[in-house]
Amino acid sequence: MAKPKLKLKPVVELPQRHRTSEYTLLVQEFLKSKDAHAEIENAPKNGATSLRNAVKNLGVADKVEVKTIGGVVYLTKK
Repeated sequence: MAKPKLKLKPVVELPQRHRTSEYTLLVQEFLKSKDAHAEIENAPKNGATSLRNAVKNLGVADKVEVKTIGGVVYLTKK
């Protein structure tokens, strides 16, 4: 069986890879919910920091706050 011939296809711009973190998805899900507060289960030690970064990167710091109480991480709507 013959291999297909390779062809050159010009492109204007290289595509960019888009990565969405698990924490960004959690914040987006929380914003869509009707809940005023939510506990993040099984959050690692750096979970609060990662959630704060996700809130900042999404530009929703005026709507969502990340709190750590007794070692448990929470999301709360302002």
